[in-house]
Amino acid sequence: MTSKERVLATITHREPDRVPTGEWGFGREIVEPVLGRGTYGNQWATEHAFWQGRRDEVIQNWKTGLVKLTEHYRWDAILVHAVIDRDYTH
Repeated sequence: MTSKERVLATITHREPDRVPTGEWGFGREIVEPVLGRGTYGNQWATEHAFWQGRRDEVIQNWKTGLVKLTEHYRWDAILVHAVIDRDYTH
């Protein structure tokens, strides 16, 4: 089964080939060693980057980081949070 098939089987109460793996939340201590770089994993760094108008940089960092983490740990599922819209004003 693919990861998608495994997760869909599980949430529809069918038996998958194995228990799906994944994470709902994790901290910088999990992310930074795998990616080998800093992230916008803490609230202050994220807010500071948004205030400086670097929203797209933050979102791109999150997207590429999630893909790399998922591939590294071979997760089947991961929670993806909603992001602030480009046109949002405070």
